[in-house]
Amino acid sequence: MFRSLVIIAWSKRAGKYDYSVATANFMMETLKCVFSLVAVTLIWEREGITEDNKLITSWEEIKVYPVPAGLYLVKNLLQLIIKKRPSRNINAQNFWLYIFGMIFSAGAMFAQDDEEIRNKGFFHGFSLITVCMIINHALGGIAVSMVMKYADNIVKVYSTSVAMLLTAIISIFLFGFHLTLPFVLGSMVLSVSVYLHSKGA
Repeated sequence: MFRSLVIIAWSKRAGKYDYSVATANFMMETLKCVFSLVAVTLIWEREGITEDNKLITSWEEIKVYPVPAGLYLVKNLLQLIIKKRPSRNINAQNFWLYIFGMIFSAGAMFAQDDEEIRNKGFFHGFSLITVCMIINHALGGIAVSMVMKYADNIVKVYSTSVAMLLTAIISIFLFGFHLTLPFVLGSMVLSVSVYLHSKGA
């Protein structure tokens, strides 16, 4: 998480992005879908195709994926869907989730940046940093789905919070970030809550 925040900040030029943000989001969803497909293919080679790892599935399962894909930040619903069938392979679930993510991202891309994409091209403004950000976010999205499948939302929230804390610490050295009293107090509360959660209190 802290790497992604640094990469996002690094990809800005003069306070704005040179690339289309909607195009970058579409590429992230596409890359996550490709990663999931490669992972499930490797599982097929190792374990064979089973009921829990096949991509062909029922409408009953597929019809729930557009909701969390469209409402990207609704992690509790994502957790419910992913944990509904614990034996279902996470990569097969991710594949369908990211297909709908690609559809919604494509809709946003054409609604927001259609003219710019037509005039300047799909990859206009992309740089090495932009590509690093896309890969980082794609891998981060897959990591979050793994946490949601095999742990719970509390672990995800704590890991995000700890990542923000690490980002702040790194930002002190890289960007001259100055800690404020509310930030230090919040970090102390976070540290105590992570400790209590790990102890089962």
